[in-house]
Amino acid sequence: MYAHRINYFFCMKRFIMLLLLLLAGLEVKAQLEYEDYYSDQDLKSILLQARTPAEQIDAYGMLAIHYQGIHQDSLADLYFNKISKIPVQVHHINLTARILWWDMRYSANEEKSYKYLQFAEDHNLEMDKMVAHLFLSEDFIHSDLTQAEKHVLIAKDILECWESDTLAKDSIRLKFYSTAAHIYVHKQDGIPLIHYLLLTQDYVEQDKRESLKVSAISHLADIYSEWAGQPKKAIVWANKLYDHYLNTHQPNKRLVAAFSLAFLYSNLGDTAMAISYFREIDNLRDSLHAYGFYQNFIANKKLQIGLLSTPQMIQLLDNHFNQHLFLHSDWTIMAKAGIYFQVRQWDSLGLYLSKLKAIKTNLTFKDNQEYNFILAQYHLRNKEYDNAIVSLKELLQQGRKEGNLSTMLSALYFLSTANGDKKDYKQANEYLWDYVYYKDSLNQMKNKDEVASLEIEKLLAFQENAHHTKQVQQEAEQARITLRNKYWVLGLLTGLLVLLVIAGLLWHNYRVKLRSELAIKKAYQELKVTQAQLIQSEKMASLGELTAGIAHEIQNPLNFVNNFSEVNKELLAEM
Repeated sequence: MYAHRINYFFCMKRFIMLLLLLLAGLEVKAQLEYEDYYSDQDLKSILLQARTPAEQIDAYGMLAIHYQGIHQDSLADLYFNKISKIPVQVHHINLTARILWWDMRYSANEEKSYKYLQFAEDHNLEMDKMVAHLFLSEDFIHSDLTQAEKHVLIAKDILECWESDTLAKDSIRLKFYSTAAHIYVHKQDGIPLIHYLLLTQDYVEQDKRESLKVSAISHLADIYSEWAGQPKKAIVWANKLYDHYLNTHQPNKRLVAAFSLAFLYSNLGDTAMAISYFREIDNLRDSLHAYGFYQNFIANKKLQIGLLSTPQMIQLLDNHFNQHLFLHSDWTIMAKAGIYFQVRQWDSLGLYLSKLKAIKTNLTFKDNQEYNFILAQYHLRNKEYDNAIVSLKELLQQGRKEGNLSTMLSALYFLSTANGDKKDYKQANEYLWDYVYYKDSLNQMKNKDEVASLEIEKLLAFQENAHHTKQVQQEAEQARITLRNKYWVLGLLTGLLVLLVIAGLLWHNYRVKLRSELAIKKAYQELKVTQAQLIQSEKMASLGELTAGIAHEIQNPLNFVNNFSEVNKELLAEM
């Protein structure tokens, strides 16, 4: 059905555009660009924890995008308008740039993107210039590959001249690699595609920063999802991402990874695996209260593979996905028309087509294309050929304006059929020849793309092997250098140990010599004291002898005097 031909990842482009383009220093609980997978309570808690103007800007911006995603426009505008009321000094150009970034995200258009780019250029903000050019490149990938490549090459020039080395720079460099690879996937240009794929894979193999490794895995899953014929590789990388979020207990991000895996397995035809991931999505959604617009994509895919019936799908639209999305009536009418067309309930389709006619001017370009296609089919079934031709001509004009060969082919085929049914064979033949011409052109392009894709696959496998071999050689060389360094360090340590031993011996000898000198000095001092004591002793002995001699010499006269006294006493007594 034409209503479901739009690639899933293109539909999700506005939800997940620039995963890692964060300003340095930004720390928030919910991941930017994934606001649709968080509850409003989670986002409001971030607002309550915001302290700096930068944190407040991001918190209000995330809430605005969240409510915009679930079609609560009044709340979305309320939170977005609060950003302009945050006091930001004039010289804080980084905060002003951040506000412009949010403005670009909130109501994305080329004018706002270029306004953000102009501000970054006027103030020489390298990071913001890179972000702006990458944003514009992403915007043009599915509409104008020339413009997309132009902006990504400008981003490359800025990156090469960027002198600072920060985590933000690494994140943006990684985003540049993945954006460039995305462009060359669609251009089927193998050499640059492989170059940027391998550079992206290098981030997976590094162990310095886990966040960059996980981001690289996410980018690779997205690139291979966009690459026709590579669903199995996309599943490999998406599973790696899912396993990381499972092991690190990050349920919100695991919900995103499960969402991708459910769609990849559905597109591959593995319904059993798709159902298991859809069930996990439902459980995570309810436990996290994360009821974003992605539910619509899930419901449509479930309808396609038979997990939802048409009445169940209509009920979800009528009750606004259990009162979680608050869908606009115009959008709901278009969605129901697409569903009734898919299941070929023509009476119900006719009712909603009449409603669509009244609101046609409010439809987007894509919705207008879908409306014209469905309306034409409805008129053809009712054999209202003139009315069908009017719608088909408008569809053909829209296809030519967009440069979409598939749309043009659908319009030409049914124009030929309608004119043939109304017996206008000349006009039918002209449309048929145009159809054959564009069909051949499309087939040639498809064949060329298939051949190019196969050649790129072979070249990628060869380059990956060469890259792997080079890495093995580099690892071997690094191991050799590491071993040599180990030996060098071991020799150095041995030399240091020998020097320490020698120094220890010298120090020991010095200590022994010092102790000997101290002992000799002490003995000398003791000897001197002993000598002084001996001299003193000798002096005292000599003095004693002298004293004794003097006493002896004195004693004799005294004895004489005593004896003489005794004789005198006796003489006196006799007298």
